[in-house]
Amino acid sequence: DALLKHRLLGGEAVLDGTVDLSGGAPLADFTCTVEGIPARSLVRAEWKGKLEGDINMPRLNFKADLSQPGSLVVSGEFYIRSGSFGDIDPTKRLAVFLTEPDISRVKFHSIQGKITIADGRQRVEILKAEAASLLRVTGGYQIESNGELEGSIDLSISNRILEAFPGGVPACFTKIDDDWSSTPVELSGTTSDPTEDLTERLQQALEKHERDSAAPPASSYPTIPLAPGAKRSKKPSRGE
Repeated sequence: DALLKHRLLGGEAVLDGTVDLSGGAPLADFTCTVEGIPARSLVRAEWKGKLEGDINMPRLNFKADLSQPGSLVVSGEFYIRSGSFGDIDPTKRLAVFLTEPDISRVKFHSIQGKITIADGRQRVEILKAEAASLLRVTGGYQIESNGELEGSIDLSISNRILEAFPGGVPACFTKIDDDWSSTPVELSGTTSDPTEDLTERLQQALEKHERDSAAPPASSYPTIPLAPGAKRSKKPSRGE
């Protein structure tokens, strides 16, 4: 058995576990508790400065066959309190469409999730991420070793914000209650150039609203009841 407690990257990490040498291959099984390590110290280089806050991991498991390179599997839960995420193209675009500057860089009250790293692939499941009176996120995404990004999240946005959108709450959102409406969002691209499908749908909703607003009324003339037996004459076209 081993026990190691160490100040790490401005926070604290406690490592406990075993290396089993009784079988044919040395098997490592460790558990790490992490408290208060800045997110910028752990995230990929291209996300430094994008995700801020102190990361806490009450139980992070490391398992590996030490005779097999690349066999390490890391899994556990994490939470970030008083963190922020943003200043990337998708959040900037969403902030413009919804005329809500705070979405460009969201200050979350808390972020809770699970992480698994295996075969060079990182899988993150967001159990709950919430910015009061602004937005909420659940769902997950996967990052390949080459930085390719794929995932699907459920995004809830305050009705206060959505009701100010031209034409009212976009049709792609479903009302949950008096405070929130939600929509699924597909994530793709890479960690250095992430993309999503929501702003395209908002663009379509905006264009539809503009077309509907610019369309001429069905008739330029009021409908007047006719006398019994009378026939309505043809309405003159515009310019006659």
